[in-house]
Amino acid sequence: LVLEGDAGMHDPVRLPLPVHVGRLVPEDLEGVVGLVHHLELETRGFGDPEGADGLVFEDVDRDGAVAQSPDRLAPVPDAFVRDEVDIHHVAPDAEANPKSPDGHLIKAVAGSLVGLADRQGLDAVIAMYADPHAQMALSARRALQLRGQTLHVAVSVEGSDLTDSICSHLDDGEGLALLAEVCEADSVFTVSHAAAQMLLSALGQVAGSEPAERLRSRLVVRHPGLPPEYFDRAAPRQVNRWRSRLGIPPYARVVSSQVRLVAEKGPDVLLDLAERAASTGRDDLFFVLAGEGPLLADLAERAGVMGNCAVVANPDPDEARVMRSASAMGVFPSRPIPGWT
Repeated sequence: LVLEGDAGMHDPVRLPLPVHVGRLVPEDLEGVVGLVHHLELETRGFGDPEGADGLVFEDVDRDGAVAQSPDRLAPVPDAFVRDEVDIHHVAPDAEANPKSPDGHLIKAVAGSLVGLADRQGLDAVIAMYADPHAQMALSARRALQLRGQTLHVAVSVEGSDLTDSICSHLDDGEGLALLAEVCEADSVFTVSHAAAQMLLSALGQVAGSEPAERLRSRLVVRHPGLPPEYFDRAAPRQVNRWRSRLGIPPYARVVSSQVRLVAEKGPDVLLDLAERAASTGRDDLFFVLAGEGPLLADLAERAGVMGNCAVVANPDPDEARVMRSASAMGVFPSRPIPGWT
């Protein structure tokens, strides 16, 4: 599992199949597990989940420095723990060509993938966020092809890929360059049907209908990375205890959201909805926001005086399942953040 981001590992775990290239923060890990599980089911079996040696974290930040956050990763549910994850660093001390420093991290990750193919038989990569991770994975694939080796590249196109890297650059050629990398991948995923339509529309606009139709025929929508057992219904007594603990009236329907508590995820949207419901006399609704992040304290303080809203800090998998079972509606908000990608 190869990361370019700010995650750290406290208790290593092993996951089942391909390597992942992408920025990862702690709350994303279960989504990666879900995508790996989806690939096992949907891509006609590249790799060998029974014989896999595990996945590898290449943990660096955007400047090539080693991330230092070993305490930030929540435990992974036992159902997905398979021994351990090996942690490697992508050449943090390697010197770039002083006359060509641009792109050194991309080349370093590509080189690391080639090394993993040699040492551990790596044959599949997930590029989570196409920009710039598809370039890393495809560069490694081309290098290995020179030696007759095969590397299956799966690209997952995320929201900021579309809004910031593709659709904001349809007129200057940069969007088309990234779209070409997406189309070159062996498997292509998006996070929703709306994202799939946006991707196909952008490709059709800059490359024409034929490439868009070819991509449409193999594009897979992979929904948020939660396995089916996450949606098993909790026992009524568990739901009742949970509602009682949060002070939810017995007649109120629950509207919940579990997100990373950072500005771009829009967690305050749920509190805005709670305020609007209260102002219009909707006492039949109660709002629950769950998650962890830098906005936790401010959101909890705001919710604490509202009366129809509660904030649950970093729920474990069991509590999250109870919350979903108790909810009449789940909300996944987001906010555009100028200058953020």
